[in-house]
Amino acid sequence: MLTAKLLHTLTHPNSAYGAAFSPDGALLATVSMDNTVKLWNAATGEEKARLKGHGDGVCGVAFSSDGKRLFSASLDKTVKIWNVNSGSAEATLGGHQQYIESFAISADGKWLATGGHDNEVRLWSDNGSPAGVLKGHTEAIYGVAISAEGKYVASAGNDNQLLLWDFAAAKKIAELKGHSGPPQCVSFHPDGKLLASGGSDAKVKIWNLPAGDLQTTLDGHSQLVKCVLYSPRGKYLASGSVDGSVRLYDARIGTHLLTLEGHKNTVYGLAFTADDRLLATAGYDRTIKVWELGKKQ
Repeated sequence: MLTAKLLHTLTHPNSAYGAAFSPDGALLATVSMDNTVKLWNAATGEEKARLKGHGDGVCGVAFSSDGKRLFSASLDKTVKIWNVNSGSAEATLGGHQQYIESFAISADGKWLATGGHDNEVRLWSDNGSPAGVLKGHTEAIYGVAISAEGKYVASAGNDNQLLLWDFAAAKKIAELKGHSGPPQCVSFHPDGKLLASGGSDAKVKIWNLPAGDLQTTLDGHSQLVKCVLYSPRGKYLASGSVDGSVRLYDARIGTHLLTLEGHKNTVYGLAFTADDRLLATAGYDRTIKVWELGKKQ
């Protein structure tokens, strides 16, 4: 039986939209509509640094594979690359014509993706070089994901489209149909053979790849699902909702394992440590909660 212990409740002065653990699990980065990135000691919950430079709310964050750099995506239409040790911005990546809504990094840390209200997905290498633009959506892109080996990109749009793309060719492979309203979020399993999506229909769906056929539909949330995330070791699938809850499932078979009730309203962001031991949840209630996952003997 899976259990969860609440270790820390961290705060921003405005809504928290995302979180990311460093590769070694020592640091937790959080982002907010207060335009900042905060760095915390993951073990103690102590704030270590506050990174300022974005001109609008920050919606996504990720560490580089070596933990020395940090990437943040903002409603100011840019992605910034930060030096973790100094806290200084090393580069600012532009290109979106409207504000960025979604952000993702590949499991190996080599590739970034952003989805915007200009209806485009932009791809980048981890050094900031542009790697392509995906055009096919007709409305804002709420969710993006890159498969572990950088082979596929998935995007979820307000136009009701859930699209699968070939990364290298920048070409649409398939449209996955099953949600009864706009899909909101996507996440690839580490092995690249499964894709999870959450929707405005309060459903979580798991798709087989590369065929794109629907494997299963997970119920349980009472309102729109705003974030989904597979854990790095591929054991768990987590989903966060406007209903304020986070649900944890067995990643392979979709069995419901645990529900976390701690946020007062929408959960926008999820992050696991590399060992699947800690889970951070970021919410509209201006808090980030850090949970320790374990098994009851």
